[in-house]
Parts: sequence; C-alpha cells; structure tokens
Amino acid sequence: MTGSPVRRLFIPLLASVVLVGWPLAAAAQGTGGPIRLSPPRPLVTTPQPTAPAEEAPAVAPQQLPNVPGVSVQGLDRVEGEAVGTLGPRQGGLGADLWAGADRALVERLLPQLPAQSQSRAVRDLTRRLLLTAATPPAGQGQQNFVALRAERLLAMGDTDAAAQLIGNTPPRQRDDALLTVGVQADLLRYDLNNVCAEVDNNPSVLSVFWQQATILCRVLEGDESGATLGLDLLREQGVNDPLYFGLIDTLITQAEAGEVAGGAATPLNLALLRAARAQIPATMLSGSSPAVLRAIALSPNAADEIRLQAGLAAHRVGALDDGAVRELLAAHVEAGDSELAAIAELILAAARETVPTAKAAALQRGLAAAEEAGVFPIFARLAGAAFEDLSPNADIAWAGPLAIRALLLSNNADAAVAWYRVVRSEGRFDPELAAAATDLWPLLRLAHAGRVPTALPEAAAPDDSTAARDTGRSISEASIAALGAADASSAGRTAVIEQLVTPAAAPATGPDNFPYDNRDLEAWLAGDSAAEPLALALLDAFGDPLPPTVWRSVAGADDTRQPVDATLWLTLQQAADSGARGETLLLALVMLGDGDLGQVSPLALHGAIDALQKVGLLAEARHLAVEAALAAGA
Repeated sequence: MTGSPVRRLFIPLLASVVLVGWPLAAAAQGTGGPIRLSPPRPLVTTPQPTAPAEEAPAVAPQQLPNVPGVSVQGLDRVEGEAVGTLGPRQGGLGADLWAGADRALVERLLPQLPAQSQSRAVRDLTRRLLLTAATPPAGQGQQNFVALRAERLLAMGDTDAAAQLIGNTPPRQRDDALLTVGVQADLLRYDLNNVCAEVDNNPSVLSVFWQQATILCRVLEGDESGATLGLDLLREQGVNDPLYFGLIDTLITQAEAGEVAGGAATPLNLALLRAARAQIPATMLSGSSPAVLRAIALSPNAADEIRLQAGLAAHRVGALDDGAVRELLAAHVEAGDSELAAIAELILAAARETVPTAKAAALQRGLAAAEEAGVFPIFARLAGAAFEDLSPNADIAWAGPLAIRALLLSNNADAAVAWYRVVRSEGRFDPELAAAATDLWPLLRLAHAGRVPTALPEAAAPDDSTAARDTGRSISEASIAALGAADASSAGRTAVIEQLVTPAAAPATGPDNFPYDNRDLEAWLAGDSAAEPLALALLDAFGDPLPPTVWRSVAGADDTRQPVDATLWLTLQQAADSGARGETLLLALVMLGDGDLGQVSPLALHGAIDALQKVGLLAEARHLAVEAALAAGA
C-alpha cells in the first residue's frame, strides 16, 4: 500500500466534488466539531464457511462457439462476459445459450427475473440461466452483462454464487457496478478482509455506498483520522443512516453496543452490527430481501428465535438450504415448546426412527400438523428424504398421500410413483385411498408427462405426420359431438366418456414409465378437482386429451389470479418457436414472476411450460407443473 490512509480516502472524495458537484453545505444534521475518538482496537474478521465451488471454469476464448450474429469486434468484451461457474457437466445450459437472443431485450429483462419465488423449479432455472458459462447475446451492450447476472444472484440470496461468478470475471470486466455487487456479497458473508482489499484496490469508485465501505475499512485498520474525514463528508452530502453512523462511532470509541431498536437492513449495517457485537433487532426481518434473511439466519449475533424466523422465510424462497434450516429447527426444538417446535420434533424424530411403521406415523402426524399450520412446503421438503428411506407397502399405505406430495415437492417423482402404486392397489379395499389415488393422479401424470406417448383409442390415433408432442390433442369427431351435447355435470361427462373412450391397453410399468390410461382421466374429470382451470391448463400444456366440455364448464368462472402480460406471452411464443433457448427461458421466468405459483395465471403457466418443452427443457417443465399444481391445492 502506498500513501497515507487519509490521502487514499481524501483524493477520490475530492475528485468526486469536482466531477459531479456534490453539495458541501452542512446538512440538517449539522457536522459540529470533530468527533472525540479513542484509539480503535483491531478487529479480527472471519468469513462464514462456504461450500467449495463446483469445478466449472469459465469458457476460454478458444472455446467460444461460432454463433451467428456474433462479431469479432469487441472480442475482449465478449470473452469477459462469457464467464460462468456452470458448464455442461455442472448443469449449465450450454455455451450457445444466448444464441439468437436480442441484447437490448435481455438487458431490460434480467433485472426483472424473480428473486423471491417460492418455486424451487423457478429458482433452479433462474440460477442456471445466470451462472451458465456462455457467449453473451449479440449486439452492443449498454450494461455490464456479468454485473446484471451477479446482481440477480445476490437479490435471490445466493451470495456465494454471486461471489464466485465475480471471482471468475477478468479484471478488465470489473466496473463500478460489478465491484459494488461483489462487496455487498462479501459483507453479507462477513468476509471483511476481502471487502477492504477491494476498497483499497479500487479507490476511484465514488458512490456513497463505496464511501461507507471505505470508512468501515479505515476503522478496522485503526485509521481514526481517515474514518473521521469520511464521516464528515457523508454528513455534508446529506446521507441519513442513523444506524450506520451510530455503529461506526461505537466501533471507533470501543463503546459497548447498546440495544438497537431498528434501522435499515443493509449489507453494511448487518456487517457493522456483527463487528460491534450488537444484537440484530427483530424489526429487520420485516420486508428484508432473501439475501438479508439468509445472513440473519446464519449470524451469531441474532437471538435464536430471530434466526429461526429469518431461516424459515429464507428457506421459503430458496435462499437457505434444507440442511441449514434443519439445524435451526433442531436448536428450536431443544429451546422451546411452540407449535413449530412440536412439528419439527416429529419430523426430526422420524428421520432417526428405524421401525418403518413408527417412522411413517411420525411423518404423517408431523406433515398433517404442518399442513394445518400453513407451513407444509417447508416441512414436506425436509420429510422427503425420510420417505425415501421407507419402502412403500400395504402396511403403511395410509401414509402414501402425504408421502407422494412430499416427494414431489422434493422433485423425486420416481419415488412418488412407487408410493402411488401402493395407494392405488390398496384403494381396492379402502375407499379413502381410492379417492386419494384419483385426486393424486394428475400430479403423477404431470411429473412424468412426455415420458410415454399419450394412450388413445385406436379410432382417435393421430396420423404419422402429427408432431409427437401434440399426440392426443383430439378425440374423434363423434366423441366431441356427443360430449358437447352432454350434461355439463360430472355425472353427465363421465357417462359419455365411458361410452365413447375405449380404455387403453395396460402400459408398461416401472417408475420411469408412469402409466397413462384414459380411465384415470375419466375418473379425475368426474371429480370436483377437475373444475380447477390451472390443473386443466397444466395437463393441456403437455398434450393430454381434454374434452371440450371440460373447458366449457369452467369458462367465465371468477379467477383472482394475476393477469398474464400479453406482450411477454407473445414474445415468449416467438422466442420458443425460433429456438432461442436463453431468451425463451428469460421471458418465461419473468412472466411467472415472484411469489406463489398457485396465483399465477393458468395461461402464463401454459405458455411457459409449452415454451420450455420447445427448447428441450422437458424435465424442468414437469417440475414447474407439479409445483404449480401443488401450490394451487392439488
């Protein structure tokens, strides 16, 4: 390091006054005289342990694919923006991911990618889209393509992935936007050593955030005068963050941190709270981003109850993994006797149980209680592994319906099929299990859609020219006419279908070949759940033959779900038809948006699932469909 710390801080700040005309008049707070400071103490900073990065080198220059429309001009920029941490063997979407995409559209939509979706399918696809090592979209970019991707990863709470992506980026590609995202990620991981290294190496960054980070580093280095000068300049600019100023003063004076009533839950303030050994207040949970929630859940300076609340909220949007939330729940079980603790105790005890019937009973009681308490998805994912340990059989068939839903939420469709077969078989003797098998059939069908051709009556079989994915979209004209004239009630539809649809021959069995039988469709259509437009739209998106009367029975019904954006929907269809994989996925994810898939328009889900299939993402389309059906109450 060359030059004094004061000089390193003062020169860029003075330059900013000249370049952008920062106001120097005293703010309403007033600057007063110099703050009396006692000698600061050195602070030891230890970053949170993170899992080792998966080996996936960025695309090397000589490996860049020859994508039409990519000019050799600006090759350095193209190579720099092609970095990623996911290659084909790590789940990446291919070096030609962005072939055919429009750069301006991609730059406009990337900041709109969902960051708080409760769907693991949406989150996984978003993460793969952002981390794939691929040639960037053709065209002259107006924004740093890597910074746009890293910012979304950070917004999702995937701080480690954001830091790894930035670490793979060549120095020439690291502009102010990318540096800022990187420092925010390091603050959330409490890697203050790396924060201060970036601050010292990039003194020309002039944003208020960078000034605040610089002041923190001056304090940690024992540079009292540099920190004081920086604080004065912030106040002169009118920066208003009482928590930040108070915590900096606490660190400088080595005073004992008092109780914090509130304040902005920023990466800087979270790092300052930890450095000052101050407790994180409960007020910071409200409205916090997934990244902040994850940081609070992993922070040693938060009360156990606050950590658990933050952890559950972060887990709901995928920012905290199952293992971390399981540890938080285990600590809560030991410390409390709340309803949540009772549910967690059942699920955790089931994981340790070795007797199959006892394990199944504990899981069923725990998940039933979780469903009643409105936290079923969280505990179902934790219970998925325990259900995998059980071999489904007639003795524990009663646990099958919950096991199937838990396994599907854990994206283990094959294990769910094994349970479904037992439920269906035992349904011959148990009316409740028979009804459950009927209600669950669409979920299993969606989870295996496309693996086997849709079975149809011989008279309705399509000719050889029909595309495979459209197989089964039509029943014979006579059948349609009869169905159209039938009573719209369930009984009327069922009576006509029984007369006109010949059951398919028994298909092959096995978890990788889920049976499709028109009789299953008939039975489901005759039930009340067939009145749910979303479930119908999901089946239709995979080409299952739904008679026209079904749509007529739900047409015009009130639907409070989010309306679909027509421009996104139409652009998505064009992108999918042209085979632009990255653009298709980006449009689909933006259209689905944040929150609960059960509240997404059936038309949006239909369009997204259809588009994913067109660009070769069938397994991902299935996962999305199952999660949407479960979110809608299936």
